[in-house]
Amino acid sequence: MPAEELSHEIEDDVDFWGFEKEGRLLGVMGIQDRGDVTLIRHAYVRSRSRKQGIGAALLLYLERLTEKPILVGTWKDASWAIAFYEKNGYILLSDEEKNRRLRKYWSIPERQIETSVVLANPKWAEARLGMKNKSTSICPEGKILGIGGSPRIHGNSDVLLKHMLSGVQQADVRAEGIQLRDIHFQPCIGCEKCRKDKRCTGINDGMHLLYPKITKSQGLILLSPTHNYNVTAWMKAFIDRLYCFYKFDDQRPRGWSSRLAGQKRKAVIVAVCEQKNKKDMGFTIEAMRLPLEALGYEIIEELRVFGIFDRGAVKKDDQMLAKAFNLGRRLAISLRS
Repeated sequence: MPAEELSHEIEDDVDFWGFEKEGRLLGVMGIQDRGDVTLIRHAYVRSRSRKQGIGAALLLYLERLTEKPILVGTWKDASWAIAFYEKNGYILLSDEEKNRRLRKYWSIPERQIETSVVLANPKWAEARLGMKNKSTSICPEGKILGIGGSPRIHGNSDVLLKHMLSGVQQADVRAEGIQLRDIHFQPCIGCEKCRKDKRCTGINDGMHLLYPKITKSQGLILLSPTHNYNVTAWMKAFIDRLYCFYKFDDQRPRGWSSRLAGQKRKAVIVAVCEQKNKKDMGFTIEAMRLPLEALGYEIIEELRVFGIFDRGAVKKDDQMLAKAFNLGRRLAISLRS
């Protein structure tokens, strides 16, 4: 950005924040108050420093500076920028809505409006589009959501989840797979706001893209490799963020129930362990089973996979792949009973 343009943006009340390492500026992102919303402006990361979490760190820091809904504009052809914001929980607005917001909050020519897009964070989407998780209207559909908790791309967990979802689809049931490593979200911070609000309001992040998928899916697959005798940090954080589905009374200790209970929800859980001894899997299965049962899911089956570590090595185990496929198929069929 030329110095003259930078000065103009600062005069227009754009506050710039930077990411430094060893005295070198590696990334910059601006934030601008526009009355009822906040805009993210001019995000840049040095080419050699990309894909190191710098953009995400800047975005998270700026998000914490405002309580207002956040909008961000970028070029329609900037697929990498759109993907970045979507990964961090932002949602693309429709063309009609985008045009209205660009004219209201930005000062740009009509030609630029045609070639731009606008993304909104979950808080804006909830406030403007009515995307709140209604505590009184949770009604699942006959489809299955698969959640993978492995940080390793194309690993054994990915392969198994893919085969399970294929089994679901073979039974003519809709299926969707999500890898938690692709979602920018935080662990539960214990703010307890969800006890009053009946939804997660303490954190605005990618989990708000998952909540509607969870509530609308009657079937659920959880799959995690064993990390230090337990589920991965990604899976643990995901499970903890389901706390907002509980409701509590005023007794001490407080009694509780689940807003997902009594809806014929069903699940299967899968754990993958490098070692062959059952004790080395530790609590991986239990760490998924117990929370799901508490939330009201019926666990129809569990799959424990031992002795596999090398990336994608499970592809060579036709028997295990068949087990995964059939497990997904059985979950799909069980939703009809």
